[in-house]
Amino acid sequence: MSAGSTPAFAYPQPVSSAWGIPSAPVLPSPISFLFQVSDLRVDYNHHMPRADGPPGNWLPPDNREPFEITYGPLYSWEDGKVNSLQLPGNTPADIRYACGSNMVEHSTASAFFQQQTGKMLTVPFNVAEVNFTSTPYDWRTIGFSHREVRLAAPGGVGNLSILDFTGEERLAAPGSTPWVGELLPTVYDYYRSPTPGATTPVSAGLCGKLCLVLALLAFSCTRDRVDRVLRYSFKRGFYQAHGSPTGRM
Repeated sequence: MSAGSTPAFAYPQPVSSAWGIPSAPVLPSPISFLFQVSDLRVDYNHHMPRADGPPGNWLPPDNREPFEITYGPLYSWEDGKVNSLQLPGNTPADIRYACGSNMVEHSTASAFFQQQTGKMLTVPFNVAEVNFTSTPYDWRTIGFSHREVRLAAPGGVGNLSILDFTGEERLAAPGSTPWVGELLPTVYDYYRSPTPGATTPVSAGLCGKLCLVLALLAFSCTRDRVDRVLRYSFKRGFYQAHGSPTGRM
């Protein structure tokens, strides 16, 4: 398993993220927020993972003691431009101190890639700082909702994939564009599913929880390329394919 913790800080207001095709309809007004992608590891020398279903399937621990986190740099996203910010420290306390009382923490995700099933497992908090016993959550796979939206492209209707910690759909919406192959493990790809249903061929893109979009982006490449990919691919209104080797391993 690999892991990442991705807090997203909104300054001054929270915002969700969306990637669509270039002909997607109206983009929101210019927005800005701060975010952080950190490296989260488990000390398996002293804490064994938990069994999950068939032999060989494992879940990450459900208490915070085994987790070791290396906080990454703080980034700003301003209308599609990503820059790293130089702070004295990168812990949540350092960031709150530097940004002041106007900063609102929008969302946080801790994420693992489960190699045996090919799924992304997540919880909506930083597992290195919060005990599972104080929350109602356990590790579970990401989910989607699907929505038909009007587009300016020929045909006029597209399928929007709405990413969340839970969702009534286990696959991204049909009509998915090249971002699927880089951002999503195969198990969530509608067209590579063994039982796809009826489809319309136009994608309206991906939207949903900002912290989960960032987690998928971080896992789409190896650790040494995360900084480059965050700057290159996380655009306003569209996803820029990066072509780097996947970090899901």
